[in-house]
Amino acid sequence: MTFWQQILPSKLEDGYLKPYRAKADLIMVWSNLFMTLVCFGVASVQSEWWPAVLICLPTLLLSWVLLKTHPGELMTRLFMGCAFMVYTSVLIHLSKGDIEAHFSAFGLIGVLLYYRDWRTIAIATVFIYLQHLVGGYAQTLGAPIFVFDTDAFWLKFVVHVAYFLPFVGMMGFLSIWLKKEGVEQQRIIEASVETAHALREATHRAEVANRLKSQFLANMSHEIRTPLNGVGGMIELALQAPLTARQRDYLNVAQESSAYLLALLNDILDFSRMEAGALELSFRPTRLREIGVSLQKTFDAMALAKGLVFEMDCDEDVPEWVLTDPTRLRQILLNLISNALKYTPQGWVKVSIHVLPDSTQPELTLLNIEVRDSGIGFPVGMAETIFAPFVQVDSSSTRVHEGAGLGLAITRSLVQLLSGEIKASSIEGEGACFQVCLPVKKVEIDVEPHSESDHLTCSAGQGLRILVAEDHPVNQKVLHLMLSQLGHEATFVPDGQAAMQHLDSAPFDLLLLDVMMPKLDGLEVLARWREHEMHAGHRTPIVMVTAHAMQGDAEKFLQAGADGYLAKPFSLALLKQVIDRQVTEVNP
Repeated sequence: MTFWQQILPSKLEDGYLKPYRAKADLIMVWSNLFMTLVCFGVASVQSEWWPAVLICLPTLLLSWVLLKTHPGELMTRLFMGCAFMVYTSVLIHLSKGDIEAHFSAFGLIGVLLYYRDWRTIAIATVFIYLQHLVGGYAQTLGAPIFVFDTDAFWLKFVVHVAYFLPFVGMMGFLSIWLKKEGVEQQRIIEASVETAHALREATHRAEVANRLKSQFLANMSHEIRTPLNGVGGMIELALQAPLTARQRDYLNVAQESSAYLLALLNDILDFSRMEAGALELSFRPTRLREIGVSLQKTFDAMALAKGLVFEMDCDEDVPEWVLTDPTRLRQILLNLISNALKYTPQGWVKVSIHVLPDSTQPELTLLNIEVRDSGIGFPVGMAETIFAPFVQVDSSSTRVHEGAGLGLAITRSLVQLLSGEIKASSIEGEGACFQVCLPVKKVEIDVEPHSESDHLTCSAGQGLRILVAEDHPVNQKVLHLMLSQLGHEATFVPDGQAAMQHLDSAPFDLLLLDVMMPKLDGLEVLARWREHEMHAGHRTPIVMVTAHAMQGDAEKFLQAGADGYLAKPFSLALLKQVIDRQVTEVNP
């Protein structure tokens, strides 16, 4: 790179610095305004107005015009440099040397470092030298111009040049150095912005690709699972028919393979939903011991077939009812127990549930679930990696345990969705222990003891006219069968708008109202009908029937004007209890 290439800025460098120099132009205009006011002040004292009017005002006006028309450009900053020297000369002249404005010239040259362009300083220096040369010589000829306070013109001029030149050179060097530093800073900022933009674009593309992949995987899993369920159902029906021993053996093998493939597809579907953030929880009062008894029955046969001892213990201090998602809690236990049985060739598998003390959150109960086994275990270094998807203890081509390696990954995701923690420990060859800690809220449920036959008897209010607003055909069928068994007459509508029309056309003893519906949702129907009742003078009991069972949902619906709340899924006994309560409150 040549000397001139180093000191002359390129178009790229000027482009980097132009916004900064445009701001510097504004600073210079304000400085020119200040200097103009100073010159007018001195002119008023000296009673000599023509320099301030004919020189300072046009200089100020032209600097403002250049700021508006050519901000950040070379011609503008060259003019600003010369303008500074104009004010210096006018002050020297007006004060007849009383104001030593040469010192201000040094300061003004320093101010020009804002531009980070040595040419601005150079042109200002040449301008002030020429002004001193022409004006000072004219002063010696008797012209009414004051530049120097002595008649020794040439000596004074040479001294000024000699003294000012090194200072100007130093300022010029600093401007070159500052320009390089400023350009480098702008390049770093620009590179950082480009890198951040590229990262955002890459992240967005990755998220889109991951979402599309998950959606595709979920759709394909669903499409495959549907006919596979049909295959499994037909095999189950065939097994109930008279068969030879060989035929039954063939069908048993097919049924096991079908069940394994269905379980695998279910895992893939759950995993894809979790990746897409589409897996929703449904919290409702849950009986832990019922889940334990159900799982005990599920795995007893499997453990017996492998010659294993399977034990499940639930401490007495575990609450009878807790608020959680029973489906996902059951899935967590199911995965952990299945995993333990799969990797335990002999010995035992033990499950224990107890409560941990926690003084930090008195409103919550910490459930500690431990699944221990005497199986093959895993290396200490895999205590964390076994929760990664598609990871197995033995991933070699000679492995004896089947599976895609999704069970533990799904289990950890479910535990985290339930705001819990899971950890694993093991001694290779001696077994493993999986420990889950889940925070749950203890709830009190008053369930009157009924025999199975009691559940089928009619409600306290028999033969009620009940309007059911429910858009799901399966839920409509379930409610129709339940309400018919309880002796009630039910009218079904598929959306909120139809519910409003039916309520307005005929009286009903009770409204079972779904929340998520087309046209008008349940909350909108509730609000509109309650407003209508304020003028009609009567009130229809309304029970919100919904899958919204998170903490606080019941209170939200009751505050909105509902009389009751029924969370899906529900039993016939619970439906009967809710209807009886509404009838009792209306007719005590």
